Amino acid sequence: MAKTEIKNGSITWIDVVNAEEKDISYLSKKFGFHELDLEDCMSNIQRPKIDQYEDYLFMVTHFPRYFKGSRRLVISEVDIFIGKNYLITVHNGNQKLLVQLFEKCSNDKEFFKEISSGSPGLLLHELMTTLYSNCFKMIDKIYERIEVLDDKIFSKSEKPRDLIREFSALRQEIINFRRIIKPQKEMLDTLEHTKAIFLIEDVDVYFDDIGDMVEKIWDLLENQKEIVDSLISTYESLVSNQTNDIIKLLTIFSVIILPLTLLSGIYGMNIRTLPFAETDFSFMFVGGLMISVVILMLLFFNKKRWL
Repeated sequence: MAKTEIKNGSITWIDVVNAEEKDISYLSKKFGFHELDLEDCMSNIQRPKIDQYEDYLFMVTHFPRYFKGSRRLVISEVDIFIGKNYLITVHNGNQKLLVQLFEKCSNDKEFFKEISSGSPGLLLHELMTTLYSNCFKMIDKIYERIEVLDDKIFSKSEKPRDLIREFSALRQEIINFRRIIKPQKEMLDTLEHTKAIFLIEDVDVYFDDIGDMVEKIWDLLENQKEIVDSLISTYESLVSNQTNDIIKLLTIFSVIILPLTLLSGIYGMNIRTLPFAETDFSFMFVGGLMISVVILMLLFFNKKRWL
């Protein structure tokens, strides 16, 4: 547990990391928050939402967090209380940018004064802008992986099973990203139209900027999903064409061997009336006949453009 506090004039920012019962009790006694909101802070991941009361707002926000080791994208929750002269963040400490922003405000009072400007609404705006900006870096990483897979599609050294596994992991990552971002759009739309007295004036102007960021993130994810789907379709077509080429080649061999098998079978019956059946040139005749048949069939296939 770590509960730290920054003050700048009338504005206070309290950051609670890995909240425990005593932290919840402190928030309840000092600020009188609704018990259901405090329960949400202690429970597992909730759906993004905004609960508005007379003297404060309670927000549940979600941001993506990427694990490099397992290559998984998971939800990181940040619960926010905002009142007339305070901002309270409750999280598990996994959002490094939030931790860094709080530390910077703690060490640089002028910076904290600049981003808050006497309003917790401006501080909230700075916080959310910082966290959502990180999504663009994650999206850039996804684009880099897409480019790598695009090159691998036409590489003969790549195993199909490995490529399919990479495509599946990347597509799942984009879907998870979209699942995190989609509810944020509704929440931010609600926030834009919230007219709480403790938020900054013209709040819709400030938070409309964050809404535009989220919309852009969503559009980029939509674009990535379409690109990945297109690459998967291209790869499937490529594999299908390669399979068809192999089947085509084997079919040609089978068709060519069929008359040769017929000739060898006929001349293997030791029938004296067959041409050159009992001469010294029988083997050469049969061999030449087989070669002629092969050449004629190849010419026929080429004329039909089957080769």
